Amino acid sequence: MVDAAQPCEGAAGVGVSHTERTKTVNRIIVLALAASAAAMCAGCGGGGGSSIVVPPEVVSTQLSPTILSSAGGNVTISSQVEGDRISQVRAAVTLPDSSTVTVPMTGSAGSYTGVYAAPRNETENIQSYTVTVRAINSAGAYDDGESKPFIVLPPDAPPPPPGP
Repeated sequence: MVDAAQPCEGAAGVGVSHTERTKTVNRIIVLALAASAAAMCAGCGGGGGSSIVVPPEVVSTQLSPTILSSAGGNVTISSQVEGDRISQVRAAVTLPDSSTVTVPMTGSAGSYTGVYAAPRNETENIQSYTVTVRAINSAGAYDDGESKPFIVLPPDAPPPPPGP
């Protein structure tokens, strides 16, 4: 049986009681565990916070107008976005040939707008476009809203109805 008040033998423990040595070993273990936990949390934003990143949400998107004459024109893209640390909101406009154009959106407090200049339609067919808004937060998490369509009529089509 070890007497806690008796000094430990050996080079590392000369003159130290068994109780003091046990406390020292326990402190070393606690420090090692703390360092290990800190290293594991280094990628989660520090501060011991959660490592779960919640993406923003594109709540709604509206286009105005949604039907343009053959002359083309500006389409205003408006979106409501919810979430923390929003770093970027942008719209991807898919053109009739399936290529994509990015439209930056500006705003704050959840309301963002951008404008796409639709070109003249010189074909005999309706030109269909699709707009999808993406919101990105500072952690890189993102959400794509519901895609919304608009069209540019051909030259021989009757003019679009007046807007609201």
